[in-house]
Amino acid sequence: TPKLKWSCNKQDKLVDYEYTFILEIDDSGDFSSPEFDSGKIKTENLFYQINSKNLESDIEYFWRIKVQDKHGTWSGWAPSDVSFTTSPQCDIN
Repeated sequence: TPKLKWSCNKQDKLVDYEYTFILEIDDSGDFSSPEFDSGKIKTENLFYQINSKNLESDIEYFWRIKVQDKHGTWSGWAPSDVSFTTSPQCDIN
C-alpha cells in the first residue's frame, strides 16, 4: 500500500493542526486522465495512504499534489516527476 509524503510551509496550515490538499495519481506523467483523485481533504498529516485496491499491479504511477492556504488560495500543482511502481500480484494456487 503506497504511502505518499510531502512537506508544506507552516503558513499553509488552515489552523495549527490542519492542511487542505488535493492529490492525483496517474499512469501518465501528463495527468490527462487521473486514475485517482482524492478530492479536497483536510488533515493534520503530511502523508496519504493509498488503498492499493484502487491501482493496477506492477504499474508505474506518477503523483502530484496541491495545497490550499489559510486564505483559501490554492497552490499550483507540485512537480509531477515523482513516481512509484505498484507490486506485482502473486497468484495463489
